[in-house]
Amino acid sequence: MNQTNLKVPPEPPITLLLIEPDVLARLVLADYLRGCGYVVLEVASSDEALEALRSTTEIELILAEINDIGSMNGFELAHSLRVSHPHIDVLLTTSQTHAAEKCHELCEHRVVKKPYAPQDIVRQINLLRQRRRTRKKPE
Repeated sequence: MNQTNLKVPPEPPITLLLIEPDVLARLVLADYLRGCGYVVLEVASSDEALEALRSTTEIELILAEINDIGSMNGFELAHSLRVSHPHIDVLLTTSQTHAAEKCHELCEHRVVKKPYAPQDIVRQINLLRQRRRTRKKPE
């Protein structure tokens, strides 16, 4: 899949919450995702994410760094959201190989290892959305 195909806006556009403590990485990725047609809310920590979740019901996907600087790490946030917001998909990122491997072993959440290209994130978002649509189809 080439980058041109990835830049087609999602139908319908979705709102995602980007949790990334590194401000430069967050700005670059948020800008790219907006260019792909996503509505992006940006926060730096799990604490800010929880506040955003209290103030809007439009969030469909959360993209979170595993090594969060807030009161919860990405794993804890993902597990908490599974109970409180089961309709929200979670995509985790990390630069630590061990954390990525452990996540694949322990949970259903997808992990994207840093460094990644923004296109990799879009590809994973598309996979999550496709998976969700497949789960919703009646048998």
